Amino acid sequence: MKKKHLLVALTFALGLIAVPAFAYGPSLNNPYATETGAPLTVHVDGSYVPTDVVPYAAQGRTYLPLRAACEAMGANVIWNQSNRTATISKNGTIIICTLDSKAMTVNGTVHYNDVAPQVRNGRTMLPIRPIAEALGGTLGYDGYTASVTIDTPSPDAPAPQLPSDTPSKVRWLVEKYYIPTTDLSDPFQGGSWLAYSSHPYTIPGLRYNYNYLFVSPLRNGTQKAIMVGYSNIDGYDNIGIDSHIITSQSSSCYWMKDTWSPFYWHGAGIGCGPGFLKLRYDFQNNGDLNLRRVDVYFQSDSNGPVRLDSTDYTNKTFSRI
Repeated sequence: MKKKHLLVALTFALGLIAVPAFAYGPSLNNPYATETGAPLTVHVDGSYVPTDVVPYAAQGRTYLPLRAACEAMGANVIWNQSNRTATISKNGTIIICTLDSKAMTVNGTVHYNDVAPQVRNGRTMLPIRPIAEALGGTLGYDGYTASVTIDTPSPDAPAPQLPSDTPSKVRWLVEKYYIPTTDLSDPFQGGSWLAYSSHPYTIPGLRYNYNYLFVSPLRNGTQKAIMVGYSNIDGYDNIGIDSHIITSQSSSCYWMKDTWSPFYWHGAGIGCGPGFLKLRYDFQNNGDLNLRRVDVYFQSDSNGPVRLDSTDYTNKTFSRI
């Protein structure tokens, strides 16, 4: 009981209690807002394509990371830094794009697009429609889920088989970020997990009733983690998307950093203090994750981060879904 009181006190100290304000408000700190405010995602043949740079819309066009999008369509990508060109090839089709140029060559024929490739956060971003169509794909967009869909002649991935009690108001986000498990013995292939908490915020790292964790490998050898959560507190439906930074990993666990600042928030107002969490997830033989340790930090401008609390757990399970 004493530990529980300490955790609640820390929650108030960091300013992390949700306060009813504007129910069903817009996104929080999300420059890529669409109809729902949720960040754009890419799905090729029904499968989520994780990217280290968030896709975005500009000048009426959708920009996706070149390599991630094209390789997900089964194409090969070669980047030439000296002349700043990308050569994309698949099944005899060869596409050449040049950074900041509207010209695109397809099998030797020059086509002109209305916008040019751009660089954002060190990644080349392509206006995806002409590329997808040149590779034989069909582009679609779901404004409700903020999802760019690319269909190729390849078969679609099977729909995820989610637990029957998945809340309907967050199901679209779980399906949006779902990562299938192909090998339980290899957690570094990523996957999808769920932890339920009847009392959100009393355990740091479990801020929602339903806490969905998605870990996906990126093409640069690193991994990306997304937490999607849903709670109903005092009649308010709260939905959040948090980006977890995987700071290290070993053969037995992930270490992640959670800044407590969701990049999408839908529901009652939330206050986010200048703090963060470090979380350790241990791998289990059955493919589950165990939230083993949580360190709570307060970010001090003068002295840097100060650890306020450290808690070890033994049975806080994130079950595979």
